[in-house]
Amino acid sequence: MACVLVGGLAAHAAPVVLVADPADAARTSWHQRAMRRAGLDHNSLNPEQLPTSAGADCRLVVIAPQTNELSSAAAAWLATFVARGGRLIVFAPAPSALQHMFGLTGSGGLTSGSENTIGAVRFVPDAEGRWPERWAQHTWQYEIVVARSEERVLGWWQPPRATTGAGAAAPTTYPAVVSAPAGLFIAAAFNGEDRATESHLLLAAATEFFPDLWHQAMPVLLNRAGAVADLPNLEALSNRIAGAGLSLERRAAARRELARAQGLLQAARNGYAEGLVIANLPPPPPTTAAERYIPPARSAWLANEAAEMAYCLSLPSIPGEFSGAWIQNAGGIREWGWPRTLEALAAGGVENVFINVANGGYANYPSKVLPYVTAEGEDPLREAIAECRRLGIRVHAWIMTTFMRPLTPIEWRRQMSSEGRLQGRADGTYGYWLSPVDERNRELMREVCRELAANYDLDGVHLDYVRFGTADLGFGAEEREAFERSILGPVTDWPREVIDRGPTRAQFESWRARNVDRLVQAMSEGAREGRPGIQVSAAVYPIWVDAYHQVGQHPDQWAENGWVDFITPMNYHTNDKSFRDYFGVQQRAAGDRVPLYAGIAAWRMETPAATAYQIQQLRELGARGWALFHLDQYLADQVLPLLRLGITAPAN
Repeated sequence: MACVLVGGLAAHAAPVVLVADPADAARTSWHQRAMRRAGLDHNSLNPEQLPTSAGADCRLVVIAPQTNELSSAAAAWLATFVARGGRLIVFAPAPSALQHMFGLTGSGGLTSGSENTIGAVRFVPDAEGRWPERWAQHTWQYEIVVARSEERVLGWWQPPRATTGAGAAAPTTYPAVVSAPAGLFIAAAFNGEDRATESHLLLAAATEFFPDLWHQAMPVLLNRAGAVADLPNLEALSNRIAGAGLSLERRAAARRELARAQGLLQAARNGYAEGLVIANLPPPPPTTAAERYIPPARSAWLANEAAEMAYCLSLPSIPGEFSGAWIQNAGGIREWGWPRTLEALAAGGVENVFINVANGGYANYPSKVLPYVTAEGEDPLREAIAECRRLGIRVHAWIMTTFMRPLTPIEWRRQMSSEGRLQGRADGTYGYWLSPVDERNRELMREVCRELAANYDLDGVHLDYVRFGTADLGFGAEEREAFERSILGPVTDWPREVIDRGPTRAQFESWRARNVDRLVQAMSEGAREGRPGIQVSAAVYPIWVDAYHQVGQHPDQWAENGWVDFITPMNYHTNDKSFRDYFGVQQRAAGDRVPLYAGIAAWRMETPAATAYQIQQLRELGARGWALFHLDQYLADQVLPLLRLGITAPAN
């Protein structure tokens, strides 16, 4: 039998396979990393490759969350796979073709929204200690299922604010982890919030199904323990600390955490070795395999956490460096509100916040020019600004300019559509994006910026989604007519002449970019008219040449014309070389006209230390600041405290 995880790239046959979501590599990556931390080496396949590429040695299939339903061919292969003794680990949403295998009924699909946020998972105690006690997965997106037998439920979701002791809240009636003869169902995706428990859960399940995997996984797990960010092991970390220009106090703290990591890792290695001795005693052994090997695995994962702390303590802080974070929720982190959210940001040493306040479809503040949506409070921006002033944080109003977010009132969508103000496709359909070509849209966004700057004590206005939505937008009838007016003649073979390598493509790209330029200019002027001296910034695609050709973004021109005071290229790449290369190209394009504060995908990085390393890379390239996407509970609870150890530490 073999283990398969549903995951990513084609590979040769192996006992463990990860099946990725072809439509969402970022979400799959959390499951891939948890497998690596668990020592479960695997191949990665997409669902359609299972019938031809999983191989006869495959025993366990772990299916990462899938955007689309499984094909009939993939579902049939999985049914046959289970029938011949294979096992599955399936993450929500459970593919409909597999639900019966896990005894699930009444699946309601994924539930999301702050009002539905749930707390951690509490596991049913088991005598041998195989399963974790608690999984700190405070998710806002999970699958509601009903298990035919509660005896099969290994873990239940807790309420958002569950406590322990006499006043403890009762668990919810929502199963979180369900076992079955076919394998294990997990009712949410991994998100890196509780990395040790994510790996524990996978290792426990894999070895429950196939005990011989202990001795494939544990040596790999122990060999990888102690690697952190760009450093391969604890010896390299020791050398890094020795060579860093740290204060005596910081160096001592780093060495204490390093010593803790070394002790935990040695305990893990000793524990595994002792477990092997016990396993070879005359039967029956006095302990189960889980009792022997889960504790050393946990020690190895704790060693990783201590190594992270030592690593972060080894990095310097830079006085005067720009530090920022985007937050998508206009009312603060879900379930927290603004005071707690901003106190966490200030405690983490981050001095700028980009608050999502408006988009092409509505405003989260009392606006006279956009529809006003109160889903996150009557005037959450004013509350946030008051808290920011108390805490010394600078506030930038973040505008998703042309994009109409899901809460956009249907009446507004219909109005924009009937007035011909949306971005169109060559096939006659339209996207819910305001077209930069339409002067009415440019003036609308000018007024949004003027209104915000005049009515709120802002430090900045931050422009995002200032572009055509995708490469196939900007080809509508209204946009065609405007382009033909600009070139003083018809395009007889539309859209062939302006797409791909058409004869008028270069003219068309230049025209699209000029319209986006006009939008940026209008918004910049509106903000500065509303509040002279306010900073105007823009979030942009990382590869500027591609952005110009595909979506009409031309950020170096915005800098050249003085429309922006700084640019935050969204360099959301977990590969460190690509991350550095992106920024180097951007620096050459921008020159010294405006500062570049690169955006970092903190939510996608494997560890907080990896985020810290990307900041350090930017410094080595001469950057004067950075911004993190995005401010949520994970960033506030896990990333910012580690950055505060070094990257954002107070000046000595």
